[in-house]
Amino acid sequence: MLHHPGLVLELGCGSGRDARYFSEKGHSVVATDISPVALREARSGGNGGVTYVAADTASPLPMRCERFDVVYSRLSLHYFTDSVTRQVLAEISRVLRPGGVFVALFRSTRDPLYARGTRLEQDMYALDGHVRHFVDPPYLHEVTALLFDVEDLGQSDGDAFGYSSSFTRLTARKRRSSGGTG
Repeated sequence: MLHHPGLVLELGCGSGRDARYFSEKGHSVVATDISPVALREARSGGNGGVTYVAADTASPLPMRCERFDVVYSRLSLHYFTDSVTRQVLAEISRVLRPGGVFVALFRSTRDPLYARGTRLEQDMYALDGHVRHFVDPPYLHEVTALLFDVEDLGQSDGDAFGYSSSFTRLTARKRRSSGGTG
């Protein structure tokens, strides 16, 4: 991700485990979550140099433009409709410095939970009180292509919260310039 200390923004930090890991590696970290319960749990694990901020990822982020070297999200950006996902990606681009890195992990369309529950829109389902927008590499490439240069995009299988799962992973870099197209 970064070979030198930088400023990392984690979206949807949950218990704060990943935020503390980045801090232990020498990065300055701002970690957000919409849930007061998650933020309380994250803070109880010790701040370790992490600044925790209550923020709704689906709304404009309370951070200034081009502030962060990295924006990171593990399994917290797959809850939004297509239109909101595109808005969230634009916000991520806004807060990333030019050349900054966006790293994210999403539930994949290969996930065992895919197509289970009530269909809300293409590749988005509600099941047992959880809404999930499952993404595949072509979709993720499409929604990031205008803002980022994709460096890694693929799928892998693994464990999520004690269950077999499948993921789409993304590493992308914010373009240094828009090439004069505005």
